[in-house]
Amino acid sequence: CSFQEELNNLDSKLESHKSRLLAVEVRVRKLNLVWFGVKESVNSEDKSDLEMMIDLMVNLLGVQCTESDFEDIFRIGKLRRPNGPPRPLCLALRSLPLKRRILEARTKLAGSTIFVHEDLPKEVRDQRKIDRLARLKPPNGRTSRDQASGNKKRPPTSPVD
Repeated sequence: CSFQEELNNLDSKLESHKSRLLAVEVRVRKLNLVWFGVKESVNSEDKSDLEMMIDLMVNLLGVQCTESDFEDIFRIGKLRRPNGPPRPLCLALRSLPLKRRILEARTKLAGSTIFVHEDLPKEVRDQRKIDRLARLKPPNGRTSRDQASGNKKRPPTSPVD
């Protein structure tokens, strides 16, 4: 075997291990949800994150749940300044049907500052972002209306005309 063949063999093994590791990470995070914009408690008189999330789900989303439905709840990232934005909140659930009900009900959060997303590895999030942008923007960067008219830019509009 030549050095190049050995290097190619090691590269293919590395890629195989990376994809298997990614699959395991996705499986581990399968029951997690990441919440953004959920207020952080500043002192001991405030509700705990768990109490706040149960209240939010029952009263705002209409999803019935109790403390026993949650495996773990924790904030992601370093502690921020008191007037800074709240850190994301990771919520580990005990059942997939509950996760699905929450994701279906998240449309009720429209207009609020709270968002919820699935907990996915960075590689998967980045790939989904690339795929989403590819669907939105044609390869040449022009919209179909621009292509039909041959225009590269919109005509200028002026209140004086």
